[in-house]
Amino acid sequence: MPTDDEIKEMQRADWNSVADAWDKWDQFLSDSSQHINEWICQGAKLAPGKTVLDLASGSGQPAITAAKHIKPGGMVTALDIAPDMIAVVARKAKRNGLDNVEPVLGDMEDLNYEPGTYDAVTSRFGFMFCPDLPKAFSEAKRVLKRGGRLSFVVWDKPEENKWLSQVIGIMNQVAPGPPPDPKAPGIFRLCDQAELAQLLQGAGFERWEIEGRAFPYEFDGPEHYWSFVTDVAAPLRKRLDSMSEADRAKVKELVLEEAKKIDIGNRVVYNANTLCIWAE
Repeated sequence: MPTDDEIKEMQRADWNSVADAWDKWDQFLSDSSQHINEWICQGAKLAPGKTVLDLASGSGQPAITAAKHIKPGGMVTALDIAPDMIAVVARKAKRNGLDNVEPVLGDMEDLNYEPGTYDAVTSRFGFMFCPDLPKAFSEAKRVLKRGGRLSFVVWDKPEENKWLSQVIGIMNQVAPGPPPDPKAPGIFRLCDQAELAQLLQGAGFERWEIEGRAFPYEFDGPEHYWSFVTDVAAPLRKRLDSMSEADRAKVKELVLEEAKKIDIGNRVVYNANTLCIWAE
């Protein structure tokens, strides 16, 4: 079993490897899921002048959206473990004409900030990858001001996210490996609402709400879908790269077959299902 530090080093390398792809797909991601970014900002009760810490900021969402909500006078710290992702955030902030986004390299389980520093803490699809979840949630709570809010999103159950889980299933079919540890960091690690509530309670949050929200990924045909999912999903990209050329070709063939079943007029649409949470 790798140590927590070893897991983080692997994650840093994995997300560095797809940073350019997240930049490439930025407009598509924004068009598909902007209302999730807006929900996070609403859940955090953002307003002009607020200070925000965006954890596992990745390519800069919801940090970029949050920065617009808190102007004038507000500031967003966009923290991520992968330096190449931080570089994407910096470029995106510049493209959007935002001078209130500070990209910072850091570990969301070990925040280098005083207690009560921020009005809000946000994260989009980040907490699932933490090796030490209780520590990550406790750190998020620690740096919040009294009455401040944590607002974040994770993926719902695999069966509710066929756009991703079917690729994983086909990989397992083509190149079987040992069964994954359900408690290991990963895409669907926090799909259990009861566990989420326990983690928030354990971290000291006083009240919270969890709701399911969906958005559509609309692709221009099966090949467009394949390019997207294998470009941006770092865990999938890593596993594909470890396969033989023949196995990769077989995985692609089977994934395209599944996508063609719902291809109507060169439009392939998958629903992406999330759990949206605010805690105070």
